[in-house]
Amino acid sequence: MGSYEAWILDFNRRLGLHDECVGLLATDLVAHTNWTVTARNAPGFAEPPNRRHMAADVRCDRGENPPVCIEVEIVETLIRRATLRQLTRLVTDGADARVAVVAEPRAHREQIATGTRLLRAAGLRLPIVAVAPREGVITGADWHTPLAPAADELAVAAGA
Repeated sequence: MGSYEAWILDFNRRLGLHDECVGLLATDLVAHTNWTVTARNAPGFAEPPNRRHMAADVRCDRGENPPVCIEVEIVETLIRRATLRQLTRLVTDGADARVAVVAEPRAHREQIATGTRLLRAAGLRLPIVAVAPREGVITGADWHTPLAPAADELAVAAGA
């Protein structure tokens, strides 16, 4: 199989993991914070409210602080105009906007770096986490208490 065919298969596989990623993020946020978490298409979670432009895949209300809104993407979709408009709207409307990219655990660091570079080129400085929903691994989540010396390399099993 050629490299393009392999890439498109991997792209479609990661795209298909979107809802699993949303569910893992929501479960992890409930386990590590006291925020009220809502998540789109995640069993056991209410749908996020569609407040103006602040609709997101995962929304966490934190009382008086701006809500945390997390958009789940694959790194290749971060250059789409619609994605950039959505992320810009979240920031403009006062959300604590963040991005989660779906990636294999071995590719987490690379995907976070690539996503950060792409967003900065578009004028957005947003925190990025990488998620491998099937393995239950999240890397780069700032809502975790550091469990290892390298805080940017945290890998936490869902529900742990």
